[in-house]
Amino acid sequence: MQQIPCADRDGVRRRGAAWASVARTRASFPMRRSGCARHYKVRSSVVLKRRAFLVMMRWYMRACIRIHRYKTARVGSWPRAPRCAAIAALLIACHLANTACIFGATARAQGLTPQLPADPDPSELVRAQLVADVDAIAPGKPFRLAVRLEIKEGWHVNWLNPGDAGLAPGVEWRVPGGFKTTVICWPYPARFETGPLVIFGYAKELILITEVTPPAQMSGGPVQLSAEVTWLACEEACIPGSASLNLMLPVEQASRTSPWSGPIEAWLGRCPRPAGAWNVDASVFEDAMLLDLQTAEDSSVKLSGAFFYPYDTGVIENSSPQLLSVLEGPQGRSAYQLRVPFWRMATSTPERVRGVLVMDLGSPRAIEVDVPLRRR
Repeated sequence: MQQIPCADRDGVRRRGAAWASVARTRASFPMRRSGCARHYKVRSSVVLKRRAFLVMMRWYMRACIRIHRYKTARVGSWPRAPRCAAIAALLIACHLANTACIFGATARAQGLTPQLPADPDPSELVRAQLVADVDAIAPGKPFRLAVRLEIKEGWHVNWLNPGDAGLAPGVEWRVPGGFKTTVICWPYPARFETGPLVIFGYAKELILITEVTPPAQMSGGPVQLSAEVTWLACEEACIPGSASLNLMLPVEQASRTSPWSGPIEAWLGRCPRPAGAWNVDASVFEDAMLLDLQTAEDSSVKLSGAFFYPYDTGVIENSSPQLLSVLEGPQGRSAYQLRVPFWRMATSTPERVRGVLVMDLGSPRAIEVDVPLRRR
């Protein structure tokens, strides 16, 4: 084997690297040629479109005006000028439309144009279900029938007064003849802020309850109970939904409790109660109404917060805070005053104050308010 001196090895290595560089350059020639061909093809296409556009513009200008040496006047001697001007304008419009379509397709292909999301399916936002606190009906014994709405995370449905936007759910009960239903119990709502708007409603779950009294004489066949439900599910936008619900219950001599009796009882605890030992007085003071609260209950639990939800829209400023003050009441007991700002767009004040007052007494407690509004 021939031995290469050390002095020549570096030369051989350099010559080998040079030949490798030449080989890579030769191999890249086809790619460069194809790239240049695509570049010149695109460039020639753009130049061709630009020249065609200039020709159409000149044709349009020639059809509309004639250039003299000293002045510019409208053409009156060329009888085909209006037709040529219309054809040129049509060609220009087609050219612009074609360019816009090509640009839009290219932008979508490159991901530059955002895709607008489709409206979600209303059945995926709110799932409706008809439930009862009994698995069997006893003749003449009242039971509770409820519509349960399971709401998707991040969405909400409205209360009886939706606040600044929205619509309350609607329920139409359909029961057999001889059955009687009561007014729906509306649990006290929560507040949701959406930009400058404040919405009154419910998130995650809502159970609307009515009490049903069956007749004293019933046959032994099963009873079908139905409800037509509508709602408006809202996030940043609102999407309407509806459902037709049915529930079959057998008739037996003694009623049987169902697994839904616990959740229904819990939601009944959120329904407003009569004022009872609480005395509520309402009066007008400047641009707000003052709710004076006193209780005859001898309790060490203090009222730490309150919020008034009116039944009617356009009464209060929903986004404004309601300030609670502690006053000295009779016999050393505490009295409270809640300042509720009126709606700034209101042109008149109501004659009566009707709504739900939610008080924080360690746990939320809601009472109904229906008192006259005094003028100081």
